[in-house]
Amino acid sequence: MAVFDAIHLGRVIVARAAWQEYLAEEELVTVLTTPTRLRDRLLLAAMGLNGLRVGAALGLRHEDVRVRKGEIAVVPRDDNANNARAKRRSTLILPLHPAVGRLYSRYLDEEYGDWDSDYVFINLWSGNAGAPMTYDNVRALIGRISRASGIPMTAHVLRHTFATLMRRGGADMETVSALLGHSSADVTRETYVHTTVEDLRRALDRIDVAVAGR
Repeated sequence: MAVFDAIHLGRVIVARAAWQEYLAEEELVTVLTTPTRLRDRLLLAAMGLNGLRVGAALGLRHEDVRVRKGEIAVVPRDDNANNARAKRRSTLILPLHPAVGRLYSRYLDEEYGDWDSDYVFINLWSGNAGAPMTYDNVRALIGRISRASGIPMTAHVLRHTFATLMRRGGADMETVSALLGHSSADVTRETYVHTTVEDLRRALDRIDVAVAGR
């Protein structure tokens, strides 16, 4: 089951005894479909399907999400009211995952309402209503979703998952590195992309098919 095609599926509960560095495809689908609120689902999808760091997601402004162009911009700003940091020196333009674009449109129509804010992710139901969400808000949200889904995770796990599943899906290291905004493919290889015995076996199978077919 491809996670990029299965985001609309119903919830599948997968219990895990211990935290690990990335999620399986089915687990990511579960995590993204567990929240009942569109804002929360969108936030998790921005990290799990577009690979954004939590600081980049919290710093998103509406002008950064360009649904018609199919783009999302990660813009470094020093004036974020929530002290969010994108950990970049220059703007990074990324392809907007279609599911993230759809969730954003629904979020604006169904939940965001008449709030006059430049920030995409704001407090809507508790705390300082209308203010941009903070790192603490995200940690609390991820804790709730982890407990509800039975899948322990962190924001960093979602980014790890994005990188690993992209690589396993056939994207080359340079492409994954660019999508993550890394300075080099070596950073991606050493930090984010995890290879298993099954990955190696599939690679060998592809070589075998290619050679046998000649």
